[in-house]
Amino acid sequence: MVKVEPPLSYEIPDSTVEVDNNFSLITTLTHGDNKFLLSGDAEKKRIREWISSGSADTCDLLKVPHHGIYNTALEELLGVVSPKYAVICSSEKNPVQTQTLELLKRYHVQIFQTKDGNVTVISNGNHMEISQKLTR
Repeated sequence: MVKVEPPLSYEIPDSTVEVDNNFSLITTLTHGDNKFLLSGDAEKKRIREWISSGSADTCDLLKVPHHGIYNTALEELLGVVSPKYAVICSSEKNPVQTQTLELLKRYHVQIFQTKDGNVTVISNGNHMEISQKLTR
């Protein structure tokens, strides 16, 4: 099952300079017993909106929002979804922030960063296998 959730509003306050990340779609994929949360580039406003909507639920794998840039809503998100694994789309241009890595470690989440190589996730509905072909 695939569930795609848009933001509740598309109104842009006059004083706002950059808002596009707060329009991120949040997608949940469920394959048997395995659940994946893909949070796009959601920032704290969008994350909190999604959590307060009542849609948030536990997941096995979280695609960490916005290249792993830290924001205060990340801890709320981790507390609600309790992922076992996290994939961070990071690179030299978009590095993950140390605070985010420390937070994920504090929640005992196994971390995969795309800056280290491609991440492959295979689900058969009962079991999930995650591998990474390291490029460094």
